Amino acid sequence: MPRVSDQTSCAQPKVSVPMITYNHEKFVAQAIESVLMQETDFPVELVIGEDCSTDSTRKIVQEYAARYPNAIRALLPEHNLGMMPNAIATLTACRGEYLALLEGDDYWTHAAKLKKQVAAMESHPDWALCFHRVRFVSNETGETAGFMPPGPQRQVSTVEDLLITSPMHTCSILCRNGLVNPWPDWMLGLAMGDYPLQVLTALHGKIGFMDEVMADYRMHEGGVWANRGSAWQTCKYSEMLSVLRTHLPRSCQRILLPIEAKYYFSASIQYYCENQYALARRLAWKPILRHFLKPGFPRRDGLRTLYTLYFTDRLRTRIGRIRRRLFAAQQHTLSKPPC
Repeated sequence: MPRVSDQTSCAQPKVSVPMITYNHEKFVAQAIESVLMQETDFPVELVIGEDCSTDSTRKIVQEYAARYPNAIRALLPEHNLGMMPNAIATLTACRGEYLALLEGDDYWTHAAKLKKQVAAMESHPDWALCFHRVRFVSNETGETAGFMPPGPQRQVSTVEDLLITSPMHTCSILCRNGLVNPWPDWMLGLAMGDYPLQVLTALHGKIGFMDEVMADYRMHEGGVWANRGSAWQTCKYSEMLSVLRTHLPRSCQRILLPIEAKYYFSASIQYYCENQYALARRLAWKPILRHFLKPGFPRRDGLRTLYTLYFTDRLRTRIGRIRRRLFAAQQHTLSKPPC
């Protein structure tokens, strides 16, 4: 079976691999090689959106594009676009019937990944996308840190299932190109785009699962998302859900609303534990003021969060005052001369 690296042309690719990369000089070569090693009987194009890295990532991408002109197209903007504008530009440039997602710091581990996923999609025309298991690997030690999805998974699921829990990792997804056309402008302002992409695509068909590990997600300190704190991550995920929900059918909105609210409440508590009280209260009140009376809203969780933010804070203040008074009284008693 010929490899992608041996292609003589990709004028009409069957699969496009959109790869966004920024400051991935240590990783991007392995990501590219994992695409070039794919053994297929159809043409594949690798479309790399290199977003003006400050390290040698662009140089590495240009060298690969020059070496494999029949497999790689490099998008080289003159200025930094930002993660989501770069992602949308890269997706829009893809010409294939299918999209196989891969970021510049992850890599595929199975040479027949694309062939297997395309065959599955061809035999299931009602599938809008499919995915497989992904291994989480520590970049420092090379040890396995887990898998996604971690446990049993239904072979076929729907967008409603996806709204309740997301079992897919980006580097495992193969989806039909053109189901979402054009990619909406509202995605440009999000902190992440993989989950909206999954949901918008799944609105057009079912989701297939292949129970095989065929990619690695690299856990490293240089990751844009991983470098931010848990509170920030939860907050941005909440904001993403809030934007996404407004662009979904009403049936999907009803499913997503309580999930969105619970993420806001979780972010609120996390910021509260970091002593960012004003931000914590603002995040807690946001879904309550907008949706408290709507069916399905998690009112009990909202009230419990407000209780923690306000009553617990006041109780802590009162206890502190009592302690200070007791300490002062004790010091006053000890300072009295003996009779």
